[in-house]
Amino acid sequence: MKKNRPADQTALIIAAIFQRSAEKRARISKKTLELVSARKVIKASFVARLQQEMEDLGILFPELETGGYGIMPAQSLRGAKSITVKNHAGDDWLRSSIRTGRPLTEDEAAELLDDVIGDTQDSEDGED
Repeated sequence: MKKNRPADQTALIIAAIFQRSAEKRARISKKTLELVSARKVIKASFVARLQQEMEDLGILFPELETGGYGIMPAQSLRGAKSITVKNHAGDDWLRSSIRTGRPLTEDEAAELLDDVIGDTQDSEDGED
């Protein structure tokens, strides 16, 4: 009978496979995670522990909307451009809300959500 592999060992195996692949970024399916972790069911608590173990190894392991998990070295963000409220918040109402801690109104939240979802849809459609 197979015993569930702990998160630290699962992370080590995934990290080694990723390193051996020589890819800059990759993804694995839920099925592959089930195989590597020796689990039939992947629970959220296990994924949270696994993500922490991966981070301890210097690897980001986000769950993907499309299913599965992304794998990329945390150091790949080194040198990434910083975003700031001053240069990127845009609207005065947003800067004010951030500065004062004022909760967003429903309309403000809807506008921001539209910005986020619209940008995501544009990226998925290849319309960057």
